[in-house]
Amino acid sequence: MGILKKAAAVYTLGGSVVAEKALQKHREAVDARLTPEEREAKAAKEEADRADEAAKHEAKVAREAEKRDAKAAKEAAKPVAKLGMTSVKGGDEVRVWPDRVQWNHHKGFKQISDVFMFSETRVTASVDTAGAFKGRGLALGLLGAKDKRELYLMIETGDGRGGAIELQPTSGKQARDVAAKINAFSRLARNEGEEEIAVSGAVQPTASVPEQIKALAELHDSGILTDEEFLAKKTELLAKM
Repeated sequence: MGILKKAAAVYTLGGSVVAEKALQKHREAVDARLTPEEREAKAAKEEADRADEAAKHEAKVAREAEKRDAKAAKEAAKPVAKLGMTSVKGGDEVRVWPDRVQWNHHKGFKQISDVFMFSETRVTASVDTAGAFKGRGLALGLLGAKDKRELYLMIETGDGRGGAIELQPTSGKQARDVAAKINAFSRLARNEGEEEIAVSGAVQPTASVPEQIKALAELHDSGILTDEEFLAKKTELLAKM
């Protein structure tokens, strides 16, 4: 900065200080001429003005909080993964949230919506061909499959529900991503409950710490958990070992 600019800056700053001091003296002179009643009225007005500003600030903060809550609720209502018309045959649809998976399908002319809550039953999902599923003894919805190479998403639950969703030939990768999310959320839900889950008449223990960390890693790799959320939960789980 040149000498002239520095001088101008100092002059401007000095002028501001002088002006502020002059204004303060003027205020003090005006206050000195006020009667006690006028001083009291002035103090009351200033207090009311401060209270009004505080109320406006609180109202603004409350409005911003409502907007954030509404946005969070809207985001929570969106599924984190889904398979729709372009990936599923027959008009079926699969939607996944952190706490549940919903399968919308048709039975004749009737539309059915099955919801499987991860906290209520173990839910597993896998993607394979009709021939592979039949070889495992899983025939849910596959009896009509004419080609053993047909691709299916199989959803199975601990309480005997679930079914097979026929996929478009090109949607295998998308379906596997959806299945991975279903399995990861299901494992996390079983851990949070800290209870034993009955599956097919047998009592299964909750997931081990390594299994829980693996489930977290799948959610992190899918972009559902941030780096901070993943590290925080992982540290919490490691502390239990």
